[in-house]
Amino acid sequence: MHAIVPTPEMPGRMQPASEADPAEWVAEFRRKHGRRPRVLHIGNIAGNAYNNAKLMIPFGFDCHVLCVDYYHIMGCPEWEDADLTGDISDQFAPDWTRVDLGGFTRPRWFVQGPLEPALNYLIAEMGGREREADLLWRVLGVFNKTVIGNRSERFRLRCYAVVKFVRRVLRVLSSSERSRMVIGRIEELGVRWQRQWMDRRALQPPISPLRSVAHRVASLAVAAACPILHGLNRIQRRALTKVERNDAEIDPAELCREFHELFPDRRDPLTPEDIAMYSTSLDLWRQAFSAFDLVVGYATAPIFPMLAGRPYCAFEHGTLRELPFHPDAQGRMTALAYARARCVFVTNSDCLDNARSLAGARALPLPHPFDEDRAVRAVGVDDLRSTLQRELGADVLAFFPTRQDWVEGDGFADKANDRFFQALARLRRDGLRVGVVCCEWGRNVAQSKGLLRALELEDCIKWVAPMGIVRYERHVLACDFVVDQFLLGAFGGVTFRALAAGRPVLTWLCEDEVARSFGTSPPIINCQTTDEIVDALGRVLRDRDELRRIGTAARAWVKQYHSGHATVTTQLRAYARVIDEARQTPGGRSVQEN
Repeated sequence: MHAIVPTPEMPGRMQPASEADPAEWVAEFRRKHGRRPRVLHIGNIAGNAYNNAKLMIPFGFDCHVLCVDYYHIMGCPEWEDADLTGDISDQFAPDWTRVDLGGFTRPRWFVQGPLEPALNYLIAEMGGREREADLLWRVLGVFNKTVIGNRSERFRLRCYAVVKFVRRVLRVLSSSERSRMVIGRIEELGVRWQRQWMDRRALQPPISPLRSVAHRVASLAVAAACPILHGLNRIQRRALTKVERNDAEIDPAELCREFHELFPDRRDPLTPEDIAMYSTSLDLWRQAFSAFDLVVGYATAPIFPMLAGRPYCAFEHGTLRELPFHPDAQGRMTALAYARARCVFVTNSDCLDNARSLAGARALPLPHPFDEDRAVRAVGVDDLRSTLQRELGADVLAFFPTRQDWVEGDGFADKANDRFFQALARLRRDGLRVGVVCCEWGRNVAQSKGLLRALELEDCIKWVAPMGIVRYERHVLACDFVVDQFLLGAFGGVTFRALAAGRPVLTWLCEDEVARSFGTSPPIINCQTTDEIVDALGRVLRDRDELRRIGTAARAWVKQYHSGHATVTTQLRAYARVIDEARQTPGGRSVQEN
């Protein structure tokens, strides 16, 4: 069997990837335009955009990733590709200058930082202004903590922090209701201060000159602030009436009508205020977009190319489970952006129905973007295995990197980690010497440790900090099987990385749902309840040949159904169609030809 990609004739069904050659379209594009096709990826939760761009670049694409004000370790290239040594104290704001990256250098096509300098860097880089791009790259490095900035660069950082604050104020003022509330509150305080000042003058002994001046200054400041705020609000109101789109216009009122037509049953209508909240710096967005043939927006990022009037695809990674249906501005704008996308890539099988409800036949199942061969190149595996077996007194090793999130009413409660721990206690009592490596992350780490203490399992559990992918894959290969979740029924990074490494995965999948996306469900140890875990795991642990057979079949499944080539091919077919259609549309070709 072959790797699989959707066919345009039968959306959601698959045909062999070998029938679509990614190199052919790219070569034709380069002959016609004298350059590589340019794609901008926006957003990088879980490293999906970074990994996607890495897959695309060898196929002849010129890819850039824009990661705005998101610095979590799992959204950074260092987490994916550096063999990290050292302690990362803050997962949400890692300082990469304080750890050993093993020689890794961040690629300049990965742009991470505040909105304005990040977009300005992209504009300069794509426009061939090398000196300006070099300067902005250093400034971004101060923000994302990949370089130690000098005094001038740190000053720029503070200036951008002020700009960011002003942008937030303008976002508040973009809503007329919020503007009235803010201005009304200021006016109320001003009147109160003035009355207090007059009351003191009339009824009390004279106050000190200093306090009198202070009261006057405060009153004057409030009096001056109100018309300024009213003026800003009028500017924002004017912005609500028109959003420019190249030579045409996107009319917010028209978007609101379109939202009602697309979602007639929703009781939360889209408003011009919703649109204005996302229109800040839209001119700068357009300048950056104009250098690219296509924009791929991840999670909620498709909103920006939609408002800028650029051809775009949307990429979900769990985004469509609930977010587009929230009765708030983000939910409404996300729903509209996915409904208007030229193509929607769906990596989570449990989101496929929601994607089709928004985008119809334009929703395409997509394997998670990653290089399925990278794990087999890991080094130091045997030494790590020997160390873990000795520390845990175990014959069999399990790697349980999944987020600890299972207590109802606290977090998402979507992993059911406790079911595995309960099963582990029973298997250990039956004489199976199983040791487990757990990652210390998630809302319920403390509860998990308490449960393990109560089950008398502390000696066979090793807790480790969340680890970069290089070290992560070394642990996958050092263990006999990998444990994931037992509630969602779909799979993500934990499962597909283990399958690619040829390690059996203990998890629960809704096999019919997964098969709808991939043609067939992967070979796993499929179980959901504690009793099922005990029965299934106990059986394979007593038959090591069966355990190895599952691992071998898992690796073969990935090569066949979840390969990087299949990911590229699926997207390439969509990219080619969208780019060609955009260039044939009047006014659609606005790419800077450098």
